[in-house]
Amino acid sequence: MMMIFAVLFWAGFDILINVMVLNRPPLFVGVTADTDKFIRKVADIIHLKPEITSLLIKVAILLATIVLL
Repeated sequence: MMMIFAVLFWAGFDILINVMVLNRPPLFVGVTADTDKFIRKVADIIHLKPEITSLLIKVAILLATIVLL
């Protein structure tokens, strides 16, 4: 149960930081952080926007966590 909370907290925290601190769109993906670089590489491989890729990664981790419980 804590893993589900952790994933949801991660997604919510990411959105809040983007909107409230960075004044960016909720699903903003930067260019300097290692996680942002990883998301951009994955997005290039699967031919999707980085924002959609980031959302898909978070949903996949959430679903994997639910299944593993």
